Amino acid sequence: MRSGRGITTGSEALHHATDSGIGVDELSLDEVGVWVELLPAGRKEWEQRSAPAPTSKGWVLDQDAAAGTVTINAKDVGSAERALLDWQRRQRGISVLPGSRVVEPIPPSSSTDGGVRLTVRYVIEEE
Repeated sequence: MRSGRGITTGSEALHHATDSGIGVDELSLDEVGVWVELLPAGRKEWEQRSAPAPTSKGWVLDQDAAAGTVTINAKDVGSAERALLDWQRRQRGISVLPGSRVVEPIPPSSSTDGGVRLTVRYVIEEE
């Protein structure tokens, strides 16, 4: 990783430059931050670290707080139900609305083997 001068080094250079007769209008110092450039090895490392980790449980959960819904994409209904129960155990003061459960098939495509989508609506209980 390469970086530009730090603020302290830059400030010292600014003071020395003014002593040398160079006008302050001819100089600049970026005090916002340090400029950084990733080298090829750093880019590769960043891509590996920032790539989404595959889920080993066979499901993906999406909670939309604005809509009050939870959607679970899973390989089968059993996996989706277990994911929903796990989510409910972790939430305090949230109740799934009776009759809100919708299960739909996810057809196979080039990006997925298919599966099911389980969607439920929930409310936050008042204390």
